[in-house]
Amino acid sequence: MELFKNILAVIDTNADSGAELARAQQLCRQWEAKLYLIDVVKSPGAMLRFLSRDYSHIQELLVGEKVMGLAKLVLASEKQGISATSEVVEGPTSQATIDIAKRMKADLIVRAAKGARSLSQGPLGASAQQLLRRPPCPVWLVKGEQTTPLKLIVAAVDASPDDQPHAQLNRRIIQTAMELAKKEDSRLLIVYAWNLFSAEMLSHRLPPREYQVLMDANRKQHSESFQALLGEFDLDLNSPQVRLLEGEPSTCIPDVCTEEQADLLVCGTVARQGIADLLLGNTAERILNRVDCSSLAITPPS
Repeated sequence: MELFKNILAVIDTNADSGAELARAQQLCRQWEAKLYLIDVVKSPGAMLRFLSRDYSHIQELLVGEKVMGLAKLVLASEKQGISATSEVVEGPTSQATIDIAKRMKADLIVRAAKGARSLSQGPLGASAQQLLRRPPCPVWLVKGEQTTPLKLIVAAVDASPDDQPHAQLNRRIIQTAMELAKKEDSRLLIVYAWNLFSAEMLSHRLPPREYQVLMDANRKQHSESFQALLGEFDLDLNSPQVRLLEGEPSTCIPDVCTEEQADLLVCGTVARQGIADLLLGNTAERILNRVDCSSLAITPPS
């Protein structure tokens, strides 16, 4: 399976972007992919243009500095045998990234989970969150300074939906995680977290025996759905690299990543169209806002 051919890396040449650049370069070497580096200059606001007659000159200086910075990174990448090009763009970071990814037909975006100057209180910056809500392709969010090989990859699936798009997304998550684990020579843990809707409320309103029967029936249903998915990859619920979790996914999955000291979480995200996609998107966003490792958000096959 050939995962990546064109990798777009979002770099801030005025900050330390070593981790995301190193990850993008490593992926390019592993998959013999082309690398496209971009740095984004935010457009000056109306107030700045009004107050400063030199705003055009200031903007040109900023762009010029970033052009030179990217040129050095392109040269360094080419010395590693990577085919690389670069571009400085103006505008909101998330929209500029989406536009260029579509233009160059990128099959992966690599960027920091949170920029050095981000004002966001959580582990994800505002631009990263906006990108996850409208991803044109899979997005690899790098956290921290980790550039070493990945030791453990956690793949999180949702085996409950029975519609074809979500089924394809589940397969793509597992396939991607498996291929990455082979390249990195890392352990792989495939997890599925389920919970009974309104479980706490029902536990206080149903007789204990009736509640237990309901829980057992749901557990069996989710186990069978997960087993059906695993069977496509010659795995089963008793495989050491498989774990069925009981509880809220946005809590269970980050907890497992922390307990197992995961280096990368591979999960699914979708562009928001209807109510179902909105809910799934919110779940993915809550998970990615709680994990303390890097993450790879997979989009459904086009």
